[in-house]
Amino acid sequence: MKPGELINKKITELVNEDHLLAHVLYSFGIPFYEYPTQTLEQVCIEKGLALDRVEKELELPNEKLHQGDLPLFSYRIDLIIEYLKHAHHLFIKNKLPYIYKLVQNFKANHEDYVQIEKDLKILFPLFMEDFIHHTPRGIWAVFRYV
Repeated sequence: MKPGELINKKITELVNEDHLLAHVLYSFGIPFYEYPTQTLEQVCIEKGLALDRVEKELELPNEKLHQGDLPLFSYRIDLIIEYLKHAHHLFIKNKLPYIYKLVQNFKANHEDYVQIEKDLKILFPLFMEDFIHHTPRGIWAVFRYV
């Protein structure tokens, strides 16, 4: 995408083109579902955000290192364990709250999905709590046998 094209796109368009951008927007305090008709520029002005910084971050998600790019088998086991602990910590700190907000703000627009909405809103907080409390122990349990 050419520089400057992002600022005139509606938030909905950005997220529809690349769902990873939804998390970037969320990190700036922009829940995409609350600004479906506004452009990126309008939302940044409304929230007092530096447009160039937001635009730069929106262009970065595809450039970041992916887990598949890491040659984990070439590292010592203690480094792999630390990497996994760190990755889970980041997931708990950054991604889980984002997913939780998505679930809590999910509104079924069709009667076939009303029960799914209710189930998600009951089950996801339980999953989140269980994941947070059991992850550190779970990581070590996996490597106990290595």
